[in-house]
Amino acid sequence: MDDALDTLASSFKRDLHVRFLQMMMESLPLEYELQDINRLTLAYFVISGLDILGALGS
Repeated sequence: MDDALDTLASSFKRDLHVRFLQMMMESLPLEYELQDINRLTLAYFVISGLDILGALGS
């Protein structure tokens, strides 16, 4: 089981995930701009994702 976790950890591209989440925070996709609940949902997951990745302050 440790081998599978090591493989997964080594293939995870943290910087790409951080950049994607930051991009979503700066410029909302059109589908999310039209409804407040969608904007709140996206904001929640973007902030949570950045916090989990240790990139909330960057």
